[in-house]
Amino acid sequence: MKITWKILFRIYYICMAVSVFIGLLMLHFHILHYHFLFQRIPAFFAIFGFFGCALLILIAKGMGHWLMKAEDYYEKR
Repeated sequence: MKITWKILFRIYYICMAVSVFIGLLMLHFHILHYHFLFQRIPAFFAIFGFFGCALLILIAKGMGHWLMKAEDYYEKR
């Protein structure tokens, strides 16, 4: 049997649906014990990670401009 993109996408969507179903089951039956107040915010760690990554990118970009030498740095005398 030849595996086509259509079959691969179907397998992918089935796996995603099963993953969402298992995640919902875990949310329904799992008892959550929060240690800190911010852990009660839904998707806090995903949001925190996104903004942390964006901040790292901005800092690295700024450092790149700060560390950059002039184009004719070695030719000036």
